[in-house]
Amino acid sequence: MEPVAGAVIRGFLDDLEGEVHFDAVADFAAPFPVEIIAAVLGVPEADRQQIRHWTDEILFRRPNDPSTTPAGLEALQARRRYFHALVADKRAHPGDDMIGSLIAAEVTADGATLRLTDVEIVEFATLLASAGSETVTKLLGNAFVLFHRNPGEWRKVVDDPGRIPNAVEEVLRYWAPSQYQGRYSLAWPRYSVDEAGCRRVTMSNVAGFANVPVGVGS
Repeated sequence: MEPVAGAVIRGFLDDLEGEVHFDAVADFAAPFPVEIIAAVLGVPEADRQQIRHWTDEILFRRPNDPSTTPAGLEALQARRRYFHALVADKRAHPGDDMIGSLIAAEVTADGATLRLTDVEIVEFATLLASAGSETVTKLLGNAFVLFHRNPGEWRKVVDDPGRIPNAVEEVLRYWAPSQYQGRYSLAWPRYSVDEAGCRRVTMSNVAGFANVPVGVGS
């Protein structure tokens, strides 16, 4: 996957070369992740961004309403129909990709050899296409904001690229790139009250970056 990812990312960065201003999410973080995971699955290049648009619609929520919108439900069905058609086409025309491998896979259970059904392959493919792309977009968007707000931490990464893996882990810890992600601390937090009288909590981390206090209300 690394060669595919490298080629895709370099392509998007090359398109931005020389630009004085660009939208870091719309022009980079949003479009490239789905290109990678969809290529691995075997989605034709012309269809890959549509997968992203469906996923975005499915995950959209109105303020104070956790339910999927009507447009999101329509997108969910459209995406499912697309992958059903794609799996059927892959069965007729096998390819060297993940969906092709899933079609050819054999599973042994209770002494019987079974193959995955179309429904099973479709559900896996739709999960991977969305979870394997939109979380990367949110991770990068979160990183852009956090490092902008904390330039000292960004300077640590610039000065020592060996810190990049820990920087990624710290962004994942601090702002999980999932709308429905529950988190807990492995150590007791430290509470304090700031100058404005707002109660704050500092969570410990293991990545070597500053513990930025999180506001928890007054």
